Amino acid sequence: MSSTIALNDFVEVTYTGKLEDGKIFDTNIESVAKANQIHSPKQKYGPIKICVGEHQILEGIDKELIGKEIGNKYTLNISYELGFGKRDIKKVQLVPLSTFKEHKVKPFKGLQVDFDGQIGIVQRISGGRVMVNFNHPLAGKDLIYEVEVLQRITDPTEKVKAYIGHIMPIKQEHLDINLKDKTLQIALPFEVPESFQEAMTEKFTHLIKEVEKIEFSKKEV
Repeated sequence: MSSTIALNDFVEVTYTGKLEDGKIFDTNIESVAKANQIHSPKQKYGPIKICVGEHQILEGIDKELIGKEIGNKYTLNISYELGFGKRDIKKVQLVPLSTFKEHKVKPFKGLQVDFDGQIGIVQRISGGRVMVNFNHPLAGKDLIYEVEVLQRITDPTEKVKAYIGHIMPIKQEHLDINLKDKTLQIALPFEVPESFQEAMTEKFTHLIKEVEKIEFSKKEV
């Protein structure tokens, strides 16, 4: 097996994101987060397992990993197009102050707000209107990521666990996966819709050569 990463390989990585001035804004290494005062008790730290090309990590990292070698560390320069996108002036909107009052919220500069799942930051309050920026805080910024590729994931059941972990919030102990005679048996703590079964069958038989058939069942927890 090649030591370089190919499209659809499953790999385990750690990463740290920086701005061009060196300020760290993102990492999955807990010691780095604590040292740079960005630690959050809500975040789960530690290496992550991803399938390259499946958009399970920032697009720029996803693309840059192809061709890199397992076991090495890399400094990746990510353009804003492959990071958090271009800053869109249309996403800077004026919201009536009455809208905040209806929800019993007193706006102030820097307040993070959620409008129907759209996250924004209050930039200015003027008269009866509030300027809210719905762009990602890093939109329009080029980024630098330090990435270490720890290992390639080769076990088919570990690949499935990693993939499912990215698409649904389920604890690993509530997930049973077995592979027997190229039949993948997946037990989840809920009934699986037929459309989901079809989508996962198509996905896993494409990504994992050891899988030809999938059987879903409900697991009691």
